[in-house]
Amino acid sequence: MKFLTIRKQTKIPVSIVLGLCIVFMSMLTAQEAKKEQQEISLEDLLNTKIDTAAKYEQTAREAAASVAIITSEDIDRFGWLTLSEVLYSLQGFFISNDRNYEYSGVRGFGRPTDYNNRVLVQINGHSINENVYGSTPVGTDLSLDLNSVQRIEVVFGPGSALYGTGAMFAVVNVITKKGDEIDGFHLSAETGSFGRLRTSLSLGKRFDNGLDLAFTGLWADVSGQDLYFQEFDDPATNNGIAESLDGDKYYGFNSTLKYKNFSLQGSFWSRKKQIPTASYDMNFNDNRAATLDELGFIEMKYKLDLNSKISLNFSGYFNNYYYKGWYPYDSVWIDLSKGKWIGSEFQLNWETRANNKLVLGIEYQYHFRASYKAWDDTEEYFDFNYPYHAFSFYLQDEYQALKNLSFILGIRYDYYSDVGDSFSPRIAAVYNISDSSTVKLLLGSAFRKPSIFETYYEEPDWQKINLNLAPEKIRTVELVWQHKLNRNLFGFVSLFNYRMTDLIDLWIDPEDELFQYINLNKAKANGIETGLNFRLDEGLMGTLSYSFQNAKDFDSKQKLSNSPNHMLKAKLSVPVLNYFRFSAQFFYETSRFTVYETQTKSHILTHVNLTTIPLFNHFKLSFLVRNLFNTTYAYPAGLEHWQEAIIQDGRNFILRMEFLF
Repeated sequence: MKFLTIRKQTKIPVSIVLGLCIVFMSMLTAQEAKKEQQEISLEDLLNTKIDTAAKYEQTAREAAASVAIITSEDIDRFGWLTLSEVLYSLQGFFISNDRNYEYSGVRGFGRPTDYNNRVLVQINGHSINENVYGSTPVGTDLSLDLNSVQRIEVVFGPGSALYGTGAMFAVVNVITKKGDEIDGFHLSAETGSFGRLRTSLSLGKRFDNGLDLAFTGLWADVSGQDLYFQEFDDPATNNGIAESLDGDKYYGFNSTLKYKNFSLQGSFWSRKKQIPTASYDMNFNDNRAATLDELGFIEMKYKLDLNSKISLNFSGYFNNYYYKGWYPYDSVWIDLSKGKWIGSEFQLNWETRANNKLVLGIEYQYHFRASYKAWDDTEEYFDFNYPYHAFSFYLQDEYQALKNLSFILGIRYDYYSDVGDSFSPRIAAVYNISDSSTVKLLLGSAFRKPSIFETYYEEPDWQKINLNLAPEKIRTVELVWQHKLNRNLFGFVSLFNYRMTDLIDLWIDPEDELFQYINLNKAKANGIETGLNFRLDEGLMGTLSYSFQNAKDFDSKQKLSNSPNHMLKAKLSVPVLNYFRFSAQFFYETSRFTVYETQTKSHILTHVNLTTIPLFNHFKLSFLVRNLFNTTYAYPAGLEHWQEAIIQDGRNFILRMEFLF
């Protein structure tokens, strides 16, 4: 059976006009606004140097990719607390939440329960996708205090030509603040709906000898809420009410050290989340159902400048992943995953001529633990460890053919001892029509190797292994136009088309009626993303974006599940009466189809955040209201749920106090 399939289309409702009016009505107060201190201008934003797109510094205009930059000011204004909230504010991204994990979809592709394994997430350039499921955290399982983030770089499209497996739809690089950017300490405390308690601490300083130190820590405990699921509305299952089963406890830290050309960073995140949905046929309303996820790494980097045109970069790292799940039946089923791996990367950056830049890199990883174990009170079902190693080589050349025209050619070779080799080419042209207008033509491919779980998981009378799984592949063509209309207004249009092959799906083998992961499907999509970004001298700033994404199964031509056709998003932030900043977010998306071939409802969400300026230069207050109009909406569930869609949170609030010294 094909789990990609879906059929219908949806229309944009007239109510979208009302939603836009609600978000932008605060523009009426802009005439009273005054410029805040340290307000970033549009020019500064467009000239921000990033290195995620090419592994060397360049502006978003120069990058051979469609790029979005989220600044620390944006995070503060809109009150974002998780990476998923940041991504959801961007064109092309959509989010799912099964009340255990959050998942990010991009450009029409977001399989329910896909472990976020088709987007690559990095912390200061270090990839954090783990090695058992290929998953990466984007919700509270990434327990990183966003107050400590300097910016987030999002590079759309395939990134395997530089980064290898998993970088199919986007590469997201979270850049934390250095010690001199914190310059003291920052303490915050929060309370709010659902029994929310959260606190964070950031410390940072740059010393006279050049040593730069930064540390941030976070702890949170959210009691959650009672939830009603009509699929379990029966006296035998507590009338469908999951009581006190939505708790979320998490903590984490990130620390960086930099001295001259040497840097060291370490991170650790831990989260334990209760499961209220009775997925995988668990007992309903059983408080033992929970998952624990932990992820950490330590990385050392050294840069050696041989001369003004040649530099060498070396990194070495160790990663650790731990997962444990409790699933109550007659007895409690427990599964446990562990991942441990080391790696190193050597990179040469060489400006061979004034008009040519060459990047050459070699990377090696040894995954000495990639294990899965499951047992209950009666027996142990399986316990395996499948270590593997990977070797990679990449080459990218940027040639400035004319003053206003550059070509980029790149290729990466990856060899994995468990699945063989993959090639990932890319080619791009960047043409500056004028000082304010740029056109980019981008062609690239990417892949995702089968995860250890997909390849080796087996369970008697339920599921069997597949040693012949091949990597998933995607080929993308994109045309981007970026134009600076004036000093305060910037716009972009992106047209994309992609085709995916060898998609890995779970199916039932008719010969023995056992589940098995196989390369079952192909998919294709085309779409458009367009938006405006404005920043005025008075402190008023905002964005408006629209995305159309038409993603279908290649053979049946049916629409993919969990894929909204239309998304309209707006952000507005304006200073009010010299002491406050009012910020609002508006999201509209059309319906999504579920794996059960039903349909969720289109919906409109509005979030608002009111913050004070630093009072006496040391104290801030903010009040965030999510889902201001208490919209009822749901996201498609995976096949492990009886629910076709999982209900999301209604109106809720967060009150935050911050102390800056």
